[in-house]
Formats: sequence, C-alpha cells, structure tokens
Amino acid sequence: MDQIFNISLAAAIINGLLFAHSVIMHFSKKFGIDMHFKFQWVFSIVNLGLFAGLVGWLNSVTDIQEAVNVENNVYFVDANLFLVAVFGVVLTTLDTIGSNLIVYVLCTSAKGYMCNPST
Repeated sequence: MDQIFNISLAAAIINGLLFAHSVIMHFSKKFGIDMHFKFQWVFSIVNLGLFAGLVGWLNSVTDIQEAVNVENNVYFVDANLFLVAVFGVVLTTLDTIGSNLIVYVLCTSAKGYMCNPST
C-alpha cells in the first residue's frame, strides 16, 4: 500500500502542477506558450504512465476486487480504488488522444489557427 500511496501522491502532485501550468499558459501570450503546445504530448504520456502504474500495482494485489476484500478494507471505504485508477487510465488515454489530435491535426496554421505555431 505504501507504493500505491506514493504513486497516487505523485499523480496528484503532477496533475496539480500541470493544471497550474496549463492555466498560466492559457493566459500568457509571450511566456512559453509555444513550448506548452510543443510538449503537450509529454504531459499526457507522463500522466498516463502514472495512472497505468497505479492500475498495475493495484492489479498485483491478489483478489483485490473480491467482495470480502472490498467490504473489509479501509482503503475501499469511500471509493473503489481500483475502479478509480482504471477510470484515470481511460480518462488520460482520451486526454492524450484528444488533446494531441486538436493541437497537431485540427488546430494548425494551415487551417487558420495558431494553437501549434510549428504546424
């Protein structure tokens, strides 16, 4: 559980930092917006890797989804951690595909947009 806690903490901290970075970049005209869009895929992959690692560690626990384990485990009191982690993987996968599709395919200078100045 220590490793699961550490991965969860890293995911929460990194997501908080990426959220703050994204907000700052959307209101900044000169301060690195080019780099933000250039490395959008890196942010998405790091986030996806953290959630996939969390699912992997949770999946390594024997019978984690068994009813007796879920009912008698203090970590499952408020929410099913495994389902939350799987939902995180699904959401970050959709984010990775969607955000990069927008930045690199739909929002190009050839189409009259300036999301990604390099395209």
